[in-house]
Amino acid sequence: MTKKDAKISEFEIINKFLRPLSLGESGAFQFTDDAAILPQIGNNEQYVVTKDIIAINVHALDTDPPSTLGRKALRVNLSDLAAMGAEPVAFFMGLIINPRIDEVFLCNFASGLMIDVKKYNIPLLGGDIICDNSSFSISITAVGKTTDNLVLRSNGAQKGELLWVSGSIGDSALGLLSSKKEITYELTKGNIAHLVNRYQIPQPRIALGQELLNIASACTDLSDGLLADIKKLCKNSGLGCTINGSQLPLSNPAKLLLSSDVKFLETIVTGGDDYELAFSSRKENTEKLQELAKKLRVPISCIGEFTSGPEIRFYNDNGKEMNFLTDGYEHN
Repeated sequence: MTKKDAKISEFEIINKFLRPLSLGESGAFQFTDDAAILPQIGNNEQYVVTKDIIAINVHALDTDPPSTLGRKALRVNLSDLAAMGAEPVAFFMGLIINPRIDEVFLCNFASGLMIDVKKYNIPLLGGDIICDNSSFSISITAVGKTTDNLVLRSNGAQKGELLWVSGSIGDSALGLLSSKKEITYELTKGNIAHLVNRYQIPQPRIALGQELLNIASACTDLSDGLLADIKKLCKNSGLGCTINGSQLPLSNPAKLLLSSDVKFLETIVTGGDDYELAFSSRKENTEKLQELAKKLRVPISCIGEFTSGPEIRFYNDNGKEMNFLTDGYEHN
């Protein structure tokens, strides 16, 4: 299989690139059987399952390195598990491969994915592959577990509780614009690399999610955009909230762009793909959360407060209420 146009079979793809991703997990049966067996868990534990799909030219660019595609697909699923306070257990993966995908692409794809399989100790237990002329796509189903039957939900926020977010907001959306050469403001190579990396390789807050099980009353991950996901959190809890724009956690590159043009604020709060956690917690937990941020070395910022609602009100640095054209990404 040295020629670029030589066709590689499904079984060769499995044996050469995918089987090592099982990390030797016995329940995967070396991908020789029709299904897998999940690791046994105790009586006080429960499984948490999620699925997300990454499609080229929808969720990723065709210029993105193959080594980042599998990592992003896995990590967006891990972010869902984090939002539920779950520990990763295993995942299943489906691939749509077109004739333009060669062994070099697959090798880089699998090598990149192996980095995160080992990092998060989450073996691949099975999946499927089809060949088609459509865009390269990755469908992942991730399985996690929670202990003591504890799980974070998005419907438990209470009036008067504070709204918190992890990490920084807007970097991924700005990274996408930068990758598409749509930012004219001159940034340093380091700043561009930071934004693009946040777009290509999100940071699932798994450890934070597990720590929040006894601190947060409601939680969601920020995938569709800060405003869109906060709106869902409020709707599920039957509340509204106020968001203080001056308290948004922004990286230095994001601050530079925002200072150059205020239009970037809409990108930051509606662009999506942040994969940070947004959650509610009582005011008396503020000190605990500050200590948790130090422990995990993950910034945790209070950006607002839940109200009787149902309105979501966003105020800028000058205390002026702002409206945006959209709340975030819509799945049409």
